[in-house]
Amino acid sequence: MYALVLGLHICTAILTGMVILYALYVLKFNKTGSYHLSALILGFVASLEVVTGVLLAELSPTISAIALSTHMLEYLGVCISVELWIFMRIKKNSTTVVTI
Repeated sequence: MYALVLGLHICTAILTGMVILYALYVLKFNKTGSYHLSALILGFVASLEVVTGVLLAELSPTISAIALSTHMLEYLGVCISVELWIFMRIKKNSTTVVTI
């Protein structure tokens, strides 16, 4: 069971990295039509990574709660930073100026 969860965790980590790279590509080249989709996919794969990480920590006799918390904080910090960047870009592009 541990090997299965570890494999799933590694696959979701690779997928998360690919989604983050895609989100950065979308932001760099200002592909506004892809902002929402990349944010949704990033949130989904981030949640999968957290779930598999918790399962992995539960099955592992060597991972402590402190180590799990530290790894999750680092991982979610990167994901939230990219999500925040996307959110700020969406807000910047959606502001409308009303003149009277």
